[in-house]
Amino acid sequence: MKAIISTLFLFCFFCTHSLLAQNMEDVVYLKDGTVLRGELQKADTLFDSHRIKILGGNIVTFDMADVYRINKEKQNREWRRKVIIKDNSPFQYREKGYYNVTQMGLMVGQVSNPWWWGRGFQNVAHFNFQTIHGHRFHRLLAAGGGIGVSIFPRALLAPVFLDLRSDLLQKPITPHVYANVGYSVPLIPNPDDDGWRRDIKISGGFMYDVGLGIKINTASGIAYTLTGGIKAQQAGESFIDGNDVFFNEQVTYQRLSLQAGIMF
Repeated sequence: MKAIISTLFLFCFFCTHSLLAQNMEDVVYLKDGTVLRGELQKADTLFDSHRIKILGGNIVTFDMADVYRINKEKQNREWRRKVIIKDNSPFQYREKGYYNVTQMGLMVGQVSNPWWWGRGFQNVAHFNFQTIHGHRFHRLLAAGGGIGVSIFPRALLAPVFLDLRSDLLQKPITPHVYANVGYSVPLIPNPDDDGWRRDIKISGGFMYDVGLGIKINTASGIAYTLTGGIKAQQAGESFIDGNDVFFNEQVTYQRLSLQAGIMF
């Protein structure tokens, strides 16, 4: 009977000791205030550095000269819970700070009555590229500036504009709205004569582009945007035709702006 009791006592002791050991972790306090929690690894004697395996399996190397103290402590359940939630998060979302958006797409619309296409309507699609840099103040407000290249039937323009955008939700996929307002300048202000026109001069003008779409946030912190909006662009063209008649035309292009981009 005594042997059975002794065996049960030893069994309970080792089980308790094992459970306590499982609930303990090494905690390294560095002099700069950093706290590393996990399991200490074998020291690297060649480089006189030490390693600790933190939650998630990552290995962090530290120098003993930077250590304030090392303790054996109970696992911090609240800290572990927060880290696990963060590690298992399907996406990363930065609400404040610098942002960049690089987009390209098509401007789709109709042109009417240009001499070289006849007098009907014709559907056209022209290329657009832009890059934007700015600052996030809140999930609902980011502001910055952008520059791009837009191809129109009679002009190759470089828009310079103010960018405002907003994420409606803090979710992996969120509705995304934007507004661009600015001015475009011609990249080729004086094109070569084309045989029936001479002294050609191209001018830019006011532009705006407003729309909405979706933003897809990923675990890497990079987001993908798919947007559609309405873009308007003013432009001017003057020239002298083959009959020595001077023309000065001002047009406003209105296009459906379809864009795909990367944002971080």
